[in-house]
Amino acid sequence: MLKTLCLNLSFLIAASFGTSIQDNSTIKNLGSKLNFNIYAPSNVESATNYEIKEPSDLNQTNIPIVLINYFNDKGSYVFGVRQIKNGADIIQENTEFDVKNKTRKSEVVKKKFSFVPRGELVSINGTKAWYEGYIGKNATGGTLKWLESDTYVELDTSELSKSSLINIAKSMKKID
Repeated sequence: MLKTLCLNLSFLIAASFGTSIQDNSTIKNLGSKLNFNIYAPSNVESATNYEIKEPSDLNQTNIPIVLINYFNDKGSYVFGVRQIKNGADIIQENTEFDVKNKTRKSEVVKKKFSFVPRGELVSINGTKAWYEGYIGKNATGGTLKWLESDTYVELDTSELSKSSLINIAKSMKKID
C-alpha cells in the first residue's frame, strides 16, 4: 500500500512539474517536426524539469514557434527558451481595452517575424547577442536574444543573473 502511494505521488509530482531535464526525448522529437533548427541548453542552472508550452499540440505540422519553460524541483519558473524561424509567418492577437467605455477590441494579424537587435551587446560563443535587464524597483532578470543560423533564440528569466543567462546561452546545442 505504501509503495503504491509513493509511486502515485511520484507520478503526480512529475505531472505537475513537467518532464525531467534528463529526458530530452520530447524536445528531440519536436525538433524532427520543424522546418528550422531548435536548440536546448546543457546548463540549466537550478532547473530540474521542463514543459513545452508551445506548440500545445506536439502532433501538429508547420510549427512556427517553440517555447520551453524550465522549472526547479519546487515547480518555480527558472527560465524560458523561445525559438522562432527568422522570417516565419506568425499570428499575433492584438487587444485594446477601453476601461472608460468598458469595451474590448481584438484583431488577429498575420505578419513576418523579424529579429530587431536591442539592448546591451554581448557575445555568445562568438555570436552577437543582446541583453535587456528588467526595469523596476528590485527588478531581477531579463532577456537575452540572438540569431543562431536562421533561428531566433530568446532566453528570459526573472530569477537568474545576466551572467547565468549568458552561461545558459553558451551551453545551447542544436537538437538533431
